[in-house]
Amino acid sequence: MSHFKPFLHQSVRCTAFLGLALAVAAQSQVLFTPPANLSNDGKAGNQQIAIDPSGNINVVWLDNTPGFTAVFFSRSSDGGATFSSPQNISNNQADLGGPPQIAVDSTGNIYVAWLGPGGTPDIFFTGSSDGGATFSAPMIISNQPSGGARGPSMAVDSGGNINVVWWGAFAPRILFLSRSSDGGATFSTPVSVSTSGGASDGQVAVDSGGNINAVWCEGLTGNFQVTYSRSVDGGASFAAPKTISTFASDTCKPVMALDPAGNIYVAWDTQPFGDIYVSSSIDGGATFSVTDITNKTAIANSGGERITTDLNGNIYVVWVQNPSGDNHTYLFLSQSSDEGSAFSTPHNLSSNLGGADEAQIATGLDSSINIVWQDNASGNRQIFFTQSSDGGSTFSTPQNLSNDSGAGNPVIAMDPTSNVNVLWADNTSGSNSDVFFSRSEPPPTVTSLTLDPSSVLGGPLGSSTGTVTLSGPAPAGGAQVALFSSNLSAATVPGTVTVPAGATSATFTVNTSVVVISASVTISASYNTTTQSANLDILL
Repeated sequence: MSHFKPFLHQSVRCTAFLGLALAVAAQSQVLFTPPANLSNDGKAGNQQIAIDPSGNINVVWLDNTPGFTAVFFSRSSDGGATFSSPQNISNNQADLGGPPQIAVDSTGNIYVAWLGPGGTPDIFFTGSSDGGATFSAPMIISNQPSGGARGPSMAVDSGGNINVVWWGAFAPRILFLSRSSDGGATFSTPVSVSTSGGASDGQVAVDSGGNINAVWCEGLTGNFQVTYSRSVDGGASFAAPKTISTFASDTCKPVMALDPAGNIYVAWDTQPFGDIYVSSSIDGGATFSVTDITNKTAIANSGGERITTDLNGNIYVVWVQNPSGDNHTYLFLSQSSDEGSAFSTPHNLSSNLGGADEAQIATGLDSSINIVWQDNASGNRQIFFTQSSDGGSTFSTPQNLSNDSGAGNPVIAMDPTSNVNVLWADNTSGSNSDVFFSRSEPPPTVTSLTLDPSSVLGGPLGSSTGTVTLSGPAPAGGAQVALFSSNLSAATVPGTVTVPAGATSATFTVNTSVVVISASVTISASYNTTTQSANLDILL
């Protein structure tokens, strides 16, 4: 068995509103929990995550225990505060040929597929219907005729049907699909999706109508092309494959996303030429248009593209590239709001970090755009994050989530309340590697406002100290809490009070004036849509 490498290759080949000038900054940073070690054994990597409709967080990874490789699973049902003890769900039948795939259905059932061991490996599958407490015995779903499989990619549709694609490891390399309509108890006989015998890097996605979309790299003659096919009968048959790239490339690795209307978007790069392309179909895959979203502004070593859409059908593509020839790589984003007809000018989101790699992107139900990546500009691999909450007009300043020297290969997932969940592997200690987790925390709210004393004589000597308390630590830059007085002629307060970053409270002074009759004044504090109040009695 080869020596376990917790990180994928570190080469640069790794992955709009039109007329809008994107800008980094302008948005405050997001609060994240301290990194938590989920594996804690120094042998883990190739992590993946899936979050069910109830917000339960399900994580799998490969564990390279001496003598065998296994797929491990852990779960959190309390928003990432705690995770279950890792459990071996593959019975030690796994290989290091790629990360395991995990998906959940609408009722929370968990499905995992992975590459089995040996020189001619098969695709294995297991599932859980009890929240990960137990898993079914691993079963082979590929039974590759020519021996050996690669992949897999898995998608679960709205009806709970499980669709898995993979490709053969040896000639003829055919892309196959197998499907289960009974929760993974049985799978259909594999169906050939491709026909030419040069398939690799397959991906599958299912739209809301149950149509199965497959994209892969076809390179039988050495000229690699992005190829697409579709099934409208539940995977029983697939349309004749069609080439959707415009010219050959020496690499492929297409990535695919569907918008809520079922429109199909595929992104790829053209090494060594250095452009990023998006192919779009708004007619169910009958026809595709192609757009060069980098407009030939990039030079060689541009890639690592990832693509996603939001609830409004906007398209977002991120990638890394070396635009200046200075041996630095930067994170870029381009977006489209017209079904891929045109894309915004690429914008550098990583600022001057200059070591971007392995980017991932996800949009939330709140329309936020969330991006993580690995950056090694300082010589240490760190995980950085940025977010836009205004449709990509501005992004927060990149923030370091890992604060370590060996972190890499991040993955990201959003939960039903648009919290950001991030996994990565870390081998800071050298040969050992563990899987770490961090999650965004909601901005704090005002939980109390107290006044001491609560009764004073009006006038220069009649002041009171107010204390504002938040539900959690203030974010970077502090929390600006707005203050109000119901009677400015009797009591005044500053316009705001700042709770310092990391603190949960701050004090301010209420000054009073001489009154002709006793008065009760309401002092209020507001932050993040919450308000708390207290009454100050001002005496003669």
